[in-house]
Amino acid sequence: MRTSNIIFIMSAAFALTSCLGDDEPKDRTVRDRVTVLSETQVTFPFMDTERHSPIENLVIVDRRGGRSYVGLSEIEDFDWERGYEYTLEVDKTIIANPPMDGCNVSYSLHKVVDRRKDPSFTPSGIDVNTVSDVVYAPEAPVEIYVLDWDRFSIDGKGHIEATRHNLLTQVIFDGVLSLAYTLREDSPFYCLWNYLAGKIYVGSPFDDRLRPVEPAAYGQSYPLESIVTSKELRRMADEGTAGDKFEYSLYIYGAENLALQKVNLVFERI
Repeated sequence: MRTSNIIFIMSAAFALTSCLGDDEPKDRTVRDRVTVLSETQVTFPFMDTERHSPIENLVIVDRRGGRSYVGLSEIEDFDWERGYEYTLEVDKTIIANPPMDGCNVSYSLHKVVDRRKDPSFTPSGIDVNTVSDVVYAPEAPVEIYVLDWDRFSIDGKGHIEATRHNLLTQVIFDGVLSLAYTLREDSPFYCLWNYLAGKIYVGSPFDDRLRPVEPAAYGQSYPLESIVTSKELRRMADEGTAGDKFEYSLYIYGAENLALQKVNLVFERI
Protein backbone atom coordinates (compact mmCIF):
# COMPACT_ATOMS: atom_id res chain seq x y z
CA MET A 1 0.00 0.00 0.00
CA ARG A 2 1.31 3.44 -0.90
CA THR A 3 2.46 5.73 1.86
CA SER A 4 0.03 8.40 0.64
CA ASN A 5 -2.90 5.97 1.00
CA ILE A 6 -1.84 5.06 4.55
CA ILE A 7 -1.63 8.73 5.47
CA PHE A 8 -5.08 9.33 3.98
CA ILE A 9 -6.64 6.44 5.92
CA MET A 10 -5.04 7.55 9.18
CA SER A 11 -6.20 11.13 8.61
CA ALA A 12 -9.74 9.98 7.90
CA ALA A 13 -9.79 7.79 11.01
CA PHE A 14 -8.54 10.68 13.15
CA ALA A 15 -11.16 13.00 11.70
CA LEU A 16 -13.89 10.42 12.36
CA THR A 17 -12.74 9.95 15.94
CA SER A 18 -12.70 13.71 16.47
CA CYS A 19 -16.24 14.02 15.13
CA LEU A 20 -17.47 11.24 17.38
CA GLY A 21 -15.84 12.95 20.36
CA ASP A 22 -17.56 16.24 19.48
CA ASP A 23 -20.93 14.49 19.51
CA GLU A 24 -20.55 13.22 23.06
CA PRO A 25 -22.89 15.05 25.47
CA LYS A 26 -21.24 17.64 27.67
CA ASP A 27 -22.24 19.33 30.91
CA ARG A 28 -23.86 22.74 30.40
CA THR A 29 -23.87 25.60 32.93
CA VAL A 30 -26.28 28.55 32.90
CA ARG A 31 -26.89 31.45 35.28
CA ASP A 32 -30.38 31.37 36.81
CA ARG A 33 -32.38 33.11 39.50
CA VAL A 34 -34.20 30.70 41.80
CA THR A 35 -36.22 30.63 44.99
CA VAL A 36 -35.32 28.27 47.82
CA LEU A 37 -38.49 27.66 49.81
CA SER A 38 -38.47 27.70 53.59
CA GLU A 39 -40.46 24.46 53.66
CA THR A 40 -38.43 21.39 52.80
CA GLN A 41 -39.43 18.19 51.03
CA VAL A 42 -38.79 14.64 52.22
CA THR A 43 -37.70 11.84 49.90
CA PHE A 44 -36.23 8.36 50.36
CA PRO A 45 -33.16 6.71 48.82
CA PHE A 46 -33.86 4.77 45.63
CA MET A 47 -33.08 1.39 47.22
CA ASP A 48 -34.94 2.13 50.47
CA THR A 49 -38.10 0.24 49.54
CA GLU A 50 -39.20 0.00 53.18
CA ARG A 51 -38.85 3.79 53.61
CA HIS A 52 -36.86 3.62 56.82
CA SER A 53 -34.41 6.44 56.00
CA PRO A 54 -36.08 9.76 55.11
CA ILE A 55 -33.93 12.45 53.52
CA GLU A 56 -34.83 16.12 53.88
CA ASN A 57 -34.28 18.22 50.76
CA LEU A 58 -34.31 21.87 49.80
CA VAL A 59 -37.02 22.83 47.31
CA ILE A 60 -35.69 24.98 44.46
CA VAL A 61 -38.16 26.83 42.22
CA ASP A 62 -36.82 28.33 38.98
CA ARG A 63 -38.14 31.29 36.95
CA ARG A 64 -40.58 29.06 35.07
CA GLY A 65 -42.00 27.46 38.20
CA GLY A 66 -40.13 24.20 37.75
CA ARG A 67 -39.11 22.44 40.94
CA SER A 68 -36.04 20.44 41.84
CA TYR A 69 -34.80 18.93 45.08
CA VAL A 70 -31.29 18.86 46.52
CA GLY A 71 -29.78 17.98 49.88
CA LEU A 72 -29.70 20.58 52.64
CA SER A 73 -26.02 21.35 51.97
CA GLU A 74 -25.80 20.62 48.24
CA ILE A 75 -25.91 24.16 46.85
CA GLU A 76 -22.20 24.88 46.69
CA ASP A 77 -21.07 27.89 48.78
CA PHE A 78 -24.61 28.43 50.15
CA ASP A 79 -25.13 28.39 53.93
CA TRP A 80 -28.80 27.50 54.32
CA GLU A 81 -30.57 28.44 57.55
CA ARG A 82 -33.86 26.84 58.44
CA GLY A 83 -36.85 29.16 58.70
CA TYR A 84 -35.92 31.42 55.80
CA GLU A 85 -36.94 31.66 52.15
CA TYR A 86 -34.20 32.79 49.76
CA THR A 87 -33.90 34.30 46.33
CA LEU A 88 -30.57 33.30 44.82
CA GLU A 89 -28.59 33.75 41.67
CA VAL A 90 -26.98 30.40 40.96
CA ASP A 91 -24.89 28.69 38.36
CA LYS A 92 -26.99 25.73 37.33
CA THR A 93 -25.12 22.84 35.73
CA ILE A 94 -27.06 20.30 33.70
CA ILE A 95 -25.05 17.09 33.99
CA ALA A 96 -24.85 15.21 30.71
CA ASN A 97 -24.10 11.80 32.20
CA PRO A 98 -25.46 11.76 35.77
CA PRO A 99 -25.01 8.68 37.96
CA MET A 100 -27.95 6.28 37.93
CA ASP A 101 -28.84 7.09 41.54
CA GLY A 102 -27.92 10.78 41.36
CA CYS A 103 -29.37 14.09 40.24
CA ASN A 104 -28.85 15.47 36.74
CA VAL A 105 -28.54 19.07 37.98
CA SER A 106 -26.12 20.72 40.41
CA TYR A 107 -26.11 24.26 41.79
CA SER A 108 -23.41 26.70 42.88
CA LEU A 109 -24.23 29.99 44.59
CA HIS A 110 -23.41 33.20 42.72
CA LYS A 111 -25.24 35.69 44.95
CA VAL A 112 -27.89 35.85 47.67
CA VAL A 113 -30.46 38.33 46.33
CA ASP A 114 -32.93 38.22 49.20
CA ARG A 115 -33.55 36.41 52.52
CA ARG A 116 -37.01 36.44 54.14
CA LYS A 117 -37.97 34.97 57.52
CA ASP A 118 -40.85 32.50 57.55
CA PRO A 119 -43.15 33.53 60.44
CA SER A 120 -44.55 29.99 60.68
CA PHE A 121 -41.18 28.66 61.88
CA THR A 122 -41.24 29.09 65.65
CA PRO A 123 -38.63 26.92 67.37
CA SER A 124 -38.79 26.76 71.14
CA GLY A 125 -36.10 28.67 72.97
CA ILE A 126 -35.82 26.05 75.68
CA ASP A 127 -32.33 25.12 76.83
CA VAL A 128 -32.20 21.36 77.31
CA ASN A 129 -29.98 20.43 80.22
CA THR A 130 -31.94 17.90 82.29
CA VAL A 131 -34.98 15.66 81.87
CA SER A 132 -37.18 18.37 83.39
CA ASP A 133 -36.37 20.56 80.36
CA VAL A 134 -37.73 18.04 77.84
CA VAL A 135 -40.88 19.36 76.13
CA TYR A 136 -42.61 17.22 73.50
CA ALA A 137 -44.03 18.49 70.22
CA PRO A 138 -47.84 18.76 70.19
CA GLU A 139 -49.60 15.50 69.35
CA ALA A 140 -46.31 13.77 68.66
CA PRO A 141 -46.99 10.12 67.76
CA VAL A 142 -45.97 7.54 70.33
CA GLU A 143 -43.52 5.93 67.91
CA ILE A 144 -41.95 7.62 64.91
CA TYR A 145 -38.60 5.84 65.02
CA VAL A 146 -37.16 2.60 66.29
CA LEU A 147 -33.47 2.01 66.96
CA ASP A 148 -31.98 -0.55 64.61
CA TRP A 149 -29.97 -1.98 67.56
CA ASP A 150 -30.95 -1.28 71.16
CA ARG A 151 -29.46 -4.10 73.27
CA PHE A 152 -25.74 -4.67 73.81
CA SER A 153 -23.52 -6.82 75.98
CA ILE A 154 -20.29 -5.56 77.49
CA ASP A 155 -17.55 -7.68 79.04
CA GLY A 156 -14.91 -6.93 81.66
CA LYS A 157 -12.51 -5.63 78.99
CA GLY A 158 -15.02 -3.12 77.65
CA HIS A 159 -15.79 -5.04 74.46
CA ILE A 160 -19.29 -4.32 73.16
CA GLU A 161 -21.43 -6.70 71.14
CA ALA A 162 -24.88 -5.95 69.73
CA THR A 163 -27.44 -8.51 70.88
CA ARG A 164 -30.84 -7.35 69.59
CA HIS A 165 -31.64 -6.17 66.09
CA ASN A 166 -35.07 -4.57 65.67
CA LEU A 167 -35.34 -4.45 61.88
CA LEU A 168 -35.97 -7.11 59.30
CA THR A 169 -32.76 -6.28 57.47
CA GLN A 170 -29.25 -7.69 57.27
CA VAL A 171 -27.56 -4.55 58.58
CA ILE A 172 -24.51 -5.41 60.68
CA PHE A 173 -23.67 -3.22 63.65
CA ASP A 174 -20.62 -1.11 62.76
CA GLY A 175 -20.44 1.34 65.66
CA VAL A 176 -23.26 3.56 64.41
CA LEU A 177 -26.83 3.57 65.73
CA SER A 178 -29.54 4.38 63.21
CA LEU A 179 -33.12 5.43 63.74
CA ALA A 180 -35.50 3.63 61.39
CA TYR A 181 -38.57 5.61 60.36
CA THR A 182 -41.80 3.78 61.19
CA LEU A 183 -44.61 6.13 60.11
CA ARG A 184 -46.61 5.14 57.06
CA GLU A 185 -48.46 7.30 54.55
CA ASP A 186 -51.77 7.08 56.40
CA SER A 187 -50.30 8.99 59.36
CA PRO A 188 -51.04 12.75 59.41
CA PHE A 189 -47.43 13.26 60.54
CA TYR A 190 -45.90 11.26 57.70
CA CYS A 191 -42.79 12.98 56.29
CA LEU A 192 -43.43 16.33 57.96
CA TRP A 193 -40.09 18.12 58.31
CA ASN A 194 -40.81 19.18 61.91
CA TYR A 195 -41.43 15.55 62.92
CA LEU A 196 -38.14 14.25 61.56
CA ALA A 197 -35.21 13.41 63.82
CA GLY A 198 -32.38 15.90 64.13
CA LYS A 199 -30.14 15.90 67.16
CA ILE A 200 -30.67 13.66 70.15
CA TYR A 201 -30.10 14.30 73.83
CA VAL A 202 -28.53 11.45 75.75
CA GLY A 203 -29.57 10.61 79.28
CA SER A 204 -26.86 8.52 80.92
CA PRO A 205 -27.15 6.36 84.07
CA PHE A 206 -23.94 8.06 85.23
CA ASP A 207 -25.00 11.70 84.81
CA ASP A 208 -28.09 13.77 85.66
CA ARG A 209 -27.45 16.16 82.77
CA LEU A 210 -28.47 15.48 79.19
CA ARG A 211 -25.82 15.56 76.48
CA PRO A 212 -26.60 16.71 72.89
CA VAL A 213 -25.39 14.53 70.02
CA GLU A 214 -25.54 15.58 66.37
CA PRO A 215 -26.29 13.03 63.64
CA ALA A 216 -23.54 11.52 61.54
CA ALA A 217 -23.19 12.25 57.84
CA TYR A 218 -25.98 9.94 56.75
CA GLY A 219 -29.35 11.06 58.03
CA GLN A 220 -30.66 9.77 61.35
CA SER A 221 -27.50 7.92 62.42
CA TYR A 222 -25.36 8.54 65.50
CA PRO A 223 -21.91 7.15 66.40
CA LEU A 224 -22.14 4.96 69.48
CA GLU A 225 -18.90 6.49 70.81
CA SER A 226 -20.63 9.89 70.97
CA ILE A 227 -23.57 8.41 72.90
CA VAL A 228 -21.52 6.37 75.37
CA THR A 229 -18.33 8.09 76.45
CA SER A 230 -15.11 6.15 76.93
CA LYS A 231 -15.25 6.96 80.65
CA GLU A 232 -18.76 5.51 80.95
CA LEU A 233 -17.75 2.45 78.98
CA ARG A 234 -14.87 1.89 81.38
CA ARG A 235 -17.15 2.21 84.39
CA MET A 236 -19.58 -0.36 83.03
CA ALA A 237 -16.72 -2.77 82.44
CA ASP A 238 -14.91 -2.16 85.74
CA GLU A 239 -17.75 -1.59 88.20
CA GLY A 240 -20.46 -3.80 86.74
CA THR A 241 -20.92 -7.47 87.54
CA ALA A 242 -22.55 -10.18 85.44
CA GLY A 243 -26.23 -9.41 84.92
CA ASP A 244 -26.03 -5.68 85.68
CA LYS A 245 -27.94 -3.53 83.19
CA PHE A 246 -27.19 0.08 82.31
CA GLU A 247 -30.00 1.96 80.56
CA TYR A 248 -29.55 5.07 78.43
CA SER A 249 -32.44 7.30 77.35
CA LEU A 250 -32.23 8.96 73.94
CA TYR A 251 -34.53 11.95 73.45
CA ILE A 252 -35.12 12.53 69.75
CA TYR A 253 -35.49 16.20 68.83
CA GLY A 254 -36.89 17.79 65.67
CA ALA A 255 -36.12 21.06 63.92
CA GLU A 256 -38.30 23.18 66.21
CA ASN A 257 -36.26 22.22 69.29
CA LEU A 258 -39.05 20.02 70.65
CA ALA A 259 -38.82 16.37 71.62
CA LEU A 260 -40.50 13.88 69.32
CA GLN A 261 -39.91 10.62 71.16
CA LYS A 262 -37.77 8.78 73.69
CA VAL A 263 -36.02 5.48 72.93
CA ASN A 264 -33.98 3.35 75.29
CA LEU A 265 -30.58 1.76 74.88
CA VAL A 266 -29.51 -1.03 77.27
CA PHE A 267 -26.07 -2.49 78.04
CA GLU A 268 -25.83 -5.72 79.98
CA ARG A 269 -22.61 -6.66 81.74
CA ILE A 270 -21.54 -10.25 81.04
